[in-house]
Amino acid sequence: MRRLLLIAPDAPPAPGGIARFLDGWLRWLPDAAWSVVSSTPGPPDHAGHPVRRLPRVPLPGPAGVAADRALISAAGLAAAAARRPDAVVIGVQSATIPGLLAQRLLGVPAVFLAYGRELGADDPWTRIAARRAALTVTISGGSADVLRAAGVPERRLLIAPPGIEPLDRPAPSAPPADGPPTVITVTRLDAPHKALEDVAAAVRHARERVADLRWSIVGSGEPYPAARSAIDAAVAEGWATLHGRVGDDERDALLERATVFALATRPMADGRVGEGFGIVFLEAGARGTPSVAPDADGMRDAIARDRGGLLVAPGDPAAMGDAIARIASDSQLRARLSAGARAHAEAHAWPQVLEPVAVALDRTIARDPAPARPLA
Repeated sequence: MRRLLLIAPDAPPAPGGIARFLDGWLRWLPDAAWSVVSSTPGPPDHAGHPVRRLPRVPLPGPAGVAADRALISAAGLAAAAARRPDAVVIGVQSATIPGLLAQRLLGVPAVFLAYGRELGADDPWTRIAARRAALTVTISGGSADVLRAAGVPERRLLIAPPGIEPLDRPAPSAPPADGPPTVITVTRLDAPHKALEDVAAAVRHARERVADLRWSIVGSGEPYPAARSAIDAAVAEGWATLHGRVGDDERDALLERATVFALATRPMADGRVGEGFGIVFLEAGARGTPSVAPDADGMRDAIARDRGGLLVAPGDPAAMGDAIARIASDSQLRARLSAGARAHAEAHAWPQVLEPVAVALDRTIARDPAPARPLA
């Protein structure tokens, strides 16, 4: 049984993709006894593992962020010293200091989890954590390229994508035929790198060929200005519905009824990766819904190209619209992509995804501690 300490300010039940990723590790990594240090409010345990919940420091702006980091660093290092786990898992970059100090001072190997848009080859926390950790686990080929550029040796780098719950029901026997064809987008509405205005333009373009095409938008947050303008125009014209944040069951029902899932992306303003993977593509595929997305970042890993969806040139809403129209107007193509998307999702169930992680962890834990090195 591996004894693992996770240090992550935004651990479950926090919203967002990182917390969902960590939830999968806590629930599905085999032979693991976890303890968790987090700043996220919640119960004193998660998935049967104890969680120490730290209070947020009531200071505004950067001072509050710095104080929160100092608090979780002290608590994380104290937990490592008291529990002497087999490994410390750095759940996010802001937990780098306690994880690497535990490795250096206590001889406990540090495992750095690296995702998508927070990465950058020029980001100091990426360089420090990824270069010094005994093992760096990242979620896609695109994010692995960023980490290689930051100096991570190949022998200490593992690609392990996010997973989904094992599918407990058979695939739909046929694509839904009731009602008009529908494009669905499930994403954070307040993140400009999600490029919602590009999806709106793509659906508008596709409607030139599929006149009754509709667009459903699901997600949390207040849409950023360009997205708000594009969504409001589509709603006013009668071909879009903004559902906002919905429960998991309603989201899954909307995905299953949709004709195609579509999501765009663009690099962050500072050049960082826009999408590390895109778990929602797998969630759509699990419901038999094929995807259309740019051939960029982790999206190309999340979609089985030409088997579970279509990839188009980044930043080209017309090309995205053409791909949407192809799927919406060709029932045979949609049926083939639907089956491929479902198969791709099944291959990403958490137990399968975490098998190589368990092997890599065992090798990392068994390795002799590396000599102490400077942290920068």
